[in-house]
Amino acid sequence: MSQSTNLKDLERKMYRTYFDDGSWDIYIGLLLIWNTLFGLLLTSIQPEALRYGVMLLGFLLIAFVPNLMRKYITAPRLGKVEFSKARKRRISKMKFFVFFAVLLTANLVLITAIVLRNPTLSAESQTRSSFPIAVGFFIALIFAGLAYYLDFNRMFFYAAAIGAAITSTMIFDNPISYMIAGFPMVIIGLIYLSRFIKTYPKPDKVLNHGS
Repeated sequence: MSQSTNLKDLERKMYRTYFDDGSWDIYIGLLLIWNTLFGLLLTSIQPEALRYGVMLLGFLLIAFVPNLMRKYITAPRLGKVEFSKARKRRISKMKFFVFFAVLLTANLVLITAIVLRNPTLSAESQTRSSFPIAVGFFIALIFAGLAYYLDFNRMFFYAAAIGAAITSTMIFDNPISYMIAGFPMVIIGLIYLSRFIKTYPKPDKVLNHGS
């Protein structure tokens, strides 16, 4: 029983170590920055189907960032970790959940923008001011749930930042809030990445240094 518990603790420690490379911070930050760039530069793309295609393509390309970082930076330093089947299922669900959360966020923002442009809603309408807050809070809860599910504590702060950015974007009709929220996440991710590289040098470099 004690050995089984120790193995689970070790696996959990290795799992959490994979969040120390900054890849998830950079990934989420880039997704938010892409929302800003798309909102400022690419919303005029026609037809509408092509516009959605470009937005989705950006999300898909950014999704490769953590995988590439794990393959070329994390794995060579930590080695290939063979997680249990339960942990593998959790990781697979995690990737789907992140993609779904981002896609849901983008669509909710779009729907809300359409609703708020309804001429029947006056500028002083309580619905006009409370609806963005409700949507931002709902999205923040989704990412907070993701933070709990992943055992990724920094995500709780990111959840609050994402919710605030969504609410601000809806109220002021300007996507710059996404970049304001996303840029610090990328910086934090790069700091964690730099620390990770120093803490876990490649084995061949350690050997060369030792010789």
